[in-house]
Amino acid sequence: MAQPNDPRHCPRCGALGILPLDQPRGPSGEIRDPTMVCPVCDQEFTATDWTWLGATRPPVDGTEEELEAWVDAFVDRIIAAEGSDPTDAV
Repeated sequence: MAQPNDPRHCPRCGALGILPLDQPRGPSGEIRDPTMVCPVCDQEFTATDWTWLGATRPPVDGTEEELEAWVDAFVDRIIAAEGSDPTDAV
C-alpha cells in the first residue's frame, strides 16, 4: 500500500524508494524532485515536491565555533531548499 503523504514511497507497492545519486543537482548539492527506484517492483517514479539536501556530517574534532558555523550553514541550506524561512512562522 502506498504512503499517501511521502513521495519517496513507490506509488505501486508502497515500498520506500532508493535514491540514485547520479542526478542533476542544484547549487547547494540538493536534488529536487528526484527520480526514485522501487527496490521491490523495480518501478521508477518521481518524488515530486521533495528535496534531498545531500549527505552531510558535522565536524567531529572541531571547536564549538566551528560546529556552530556548520549548523548555521546547514540551516541556510534547508531554508534555501524550502524557499522560506521557518522562523517566519514563529
